[in-house]
Amino acid sequence: MIKRGGFGERLLRDIFAKERNISLVYKDGDQGDWDIQKVEVKTSSLDVNKKFQNEHIKQTDLCDYICFIGVAPNSIYMRLEKIDEIDFTKLHNRGARDTGAGYKWDFKADEMTEIFTREDVVNLFYDKMGIDKKKIKQKLSNTR
Repeated sequence: MIKRGGFGERLLRDIFAKERNISLVYKDGDQGDWDIQKVEVKTSSLDVNKKFQNEHIKQTDLCDYICFIGVAPNSIYMRLEKIDEIDFTKLHNRGARDTGAGYKWDFKADEMTEIFTREDVVNLFYDKMGIDKKKIKQKLSNTR
């Protein structure tokens, strides 16, 4: 059975492998940190309060972005945050309160983007990262 985190990591691997027609390596069963270079993936499901609970968030300079993936019974939601732009003082510090490790950040579905297609995910990343998809495609076609 695939763990929740493994699902999110595989989802992003497959989406971006198709987007750039590249091979991405995923170490199956490796639930370590920074599984996709510079993007930490946090996968959660809806809790009884209809929120996606994301735990063990780390404030670190080893990671550029955190991709939050919320899995609901009939929908998938995502949110991408640049780690330098997260105000960690507003998050629940589980380590400081002896309730676990790292930080906790919950989202309601309306605080995330509902995902319908692979292109929705790609656009979410490109928009947040300031990447111009047309320029990339143009450069790739010029190298052939």
